[in-house]
Amino acid sequence: QRKQAEAGLRRAQDELESAHRELKDSFVRQQQLAQIDDLTNINNHRSLMQLAERELNFALRHQIPLSIMFFDIDNFKQVNDTFGHAMGDQALKLTIQTVFARLRSSDLIGRYGGDEFVILLPHTSADEALALAERIHASIAVMSLDTGRGPLTLTISSGIAQSIHNGSQMDTVENLLHRADLALYAAKQSGKNCTVVFGSI
Repeated sequence: QRKQAEAGLRRAQDELESAHRELKDSFVRQQQLAQIDDLTNINNHRSLMQLAERELNFALRHQIPLSIMFFDIDNFKQVNDTFGHAMGDQALKLTIQTVFARLRSSDLIGRYGGDEFVILLPHTSADEALALAERIHASIAVMSLDTGRGPLTLTISSGIAQSIHNGSQMDTVENLLHRADLALYAAKQSGKNCTVVFGSI
């Protein structure tokens, strides 16, 4: 009877440990899902902003450059209107896969909203980020998606801003994103692939 009781206790402990592991794994999966954009499998807006805060604080504390690239797909509404939202979703996925292949392991990408995306580039100057943006633009330009009604090709526009390190002005994620957004707008207005904002606005 004592051996049976001990065996029963071991089984109960094993079952409890197994249930605990399953609960822990489920919690980790839920945490990951809360940070990932469902469509593109990159960081969602909330996770992106948290990462941006972390990276900017690190850059300011250690006086190292941090650049961000704000980009979107040109005339994306026309893609949805012409080929449908399902094909638009495929275009977003393929775009992000193409961009991701150009990034370093230290770079961070997230979906800002709709067809707008942000890349965080630690230890990267604005000039270096511009060179990356040009390579990404070239990769997107040769990309093709079969729509059933002929190939769909895309282009992107990008804006770049670099963190400001000086004693008189403390940079913020909001200011950094605002400068990159203005650079993106300038790129669209000028017809360039990418523009860079140097300094503050």
